[in-house]
Amino acid sequence: PGLAGVAVSGRVIYTSPQYVNNANTLKLSSWTRLDLGARYATRLGGRPVMFRANVDNVFDRNYWDNVWSSNALNLGAPRTIRLSASVDF
Repeated sequence: PGLAGVAVSGRVIYTSPQYVNNANTLKLSSWTRLDLGARYATRLGGRPVMFRANVDNVFDRNYWDNVWSSNALNLGAPRTIRLSASVDF
């Protein structure tokens, strides 16, 4: 309320500790990540326009994203900023 056409969003992702190998002798720590976003809807030249901004991993934390096979890990993405605009024709 107060700013017509504006919306904000947030997401917190938590992953508990997980084992890396089949013998369960190597364990990763838990991690938490914060993502934030905003969008603004307006009209330009009589056309609906949507502007978006998103920041994933706001605090630029280093973490192992997941274990997909024994002894195989994915490194989590660093802080990522995305800007976009879309126009309806």
